[in-house]
Amino acid sequence: MDTLLTEPTEQIILAFAHALDGYAYAAHRWPGQEREARQPLTAFLKDGRFAPDVVDNFAANFLLHRDFYSHGHLPSANTPNWYAMAFFYLHLYHLSVPEPWRHPQLYSGWAKLTTEARESAAAEIRELLRQPDFLAKHY
Repeated sequence: MDTLLTEPTEQIILAFAHALDGYAYAAHRWPGQEREARQPLTAFLKDGRFAPDVVDNFAANFLLHRDFYSHGHLPSANTPNWYAMAFFYLHLYHLSVPEPWRHPQLYSGWAKLTTEARESAAAEIRELLRQPDFLAKHY
């Protein structure tokens, strides 16, 4: 599948998605009801609204990427899941991953990235979204 993103940007997006221990957060936030953890993601995919709780948005991004992992690839450009991936990154990347929910092993992959690398990935996404022919293919 072609995301139309460079490999470094894809890797940065993945590092960000894996920085949160979404399973631990879901077990804490929805004890015994982990199925409820999908509600913020489902709501976003339905109407494009982020959850009021920022950590719920981090968890939704995590779950979105778990779905990608099960497919073995990131979504193709100009698909609803590609837009969700892009919007979650742009909405959250500048925020600190909440410390209690940082993944014990995988957070370091995000933490070691420079601000410039994170911003570069965001700029690449924004540049794609600004291209009239990119949006025309979807709408």
